[in-house]
Amino acid sequence: MRYYVKVAIALLNVLAKIAKLRKIITMMAGNAYFTSPNPSMTVCATGANQLEAAYLKAQEGTKADKAALRQKEVEVDILFKELAAYVEGVANANPTNGEQIILSSGFELKNPRKQDTVELTAEPTGLPGELKIQRKAVRGAAYEYQLSLDMITWTTLLLTTLARFTTHDVPRGALLHIRSRVITAEGPGPWSEVVSVYVM
Repeated sequence: MRYYVKVAIALLNVLAKIAKLRKIITMMAGNAYFTSPNPSMTVCATGANQLEAAYLKAQEGTKADKAALRQKEVEVDILFKELAAYVEGVANANPTNGEQIILSSGFELKNPRKQDTVELTAEPTGLPGELKIQRKAVRGAAYEYQLSLDMITWTTLLLTTLARFTTHDVPRGALLHIRSRVITAEGPGPWSEVVSVYVM
C-alpha cells in the first residue's frame, strides 16, 4: 500500500501557515522516524520566522513589502511540499508503520482512494537508490520520463514503451522531481504534473 501526505495549505492564510509549519517542526524535532529531514528543521524554522517578519512588515508597509511577503509565502509553500515529500518517502520506506509515521510528523494522511486518477506515481522500493515509477498507460504510445533536482534543469531518465518500471541508482538522500509525457505518432504530448519523492 502506498501512503500519501496531505499538505493542505492552499486555503490557509499566512498566519495559519506559520502556525502549521511550527507545529510540524515541533512534532518532527527529535522524532526517531526523521533522523535527517530534508529540508532541515533549522531551515524550516528560519522560513517560518522570515515569513512572520515579512507579514508584520507588510501590514503597514509599501508595495515592495507586500511583494516581499508574497515571495516569502511562496518559499514557505515550497518548504511544505519538500518536507511532505520527505515524510512520504520515509513512510513508504517503512510501510508497516506508514500511517503512524505520517501522523507523527504533524502532517495529515491523504485518502489513498483519491489517487486512482493520478497520472504519474513514483515511490521508493525500500532498496537504496531504487525507485518504482508508474504512469497511466496509453495504447500504442511511448513515454518519456524526466528527472530534476531543482525543477529547473531536467534530464531524460528513460524513453520507453513501458508505463511502469523500476529504476536503479537515482540520487540518494535527495528530493527528486519526476515528470512524464506520452509520445504518439502525432508527436509528444504535454508534460504530466510533477511528482516529488524523497529517496533514501
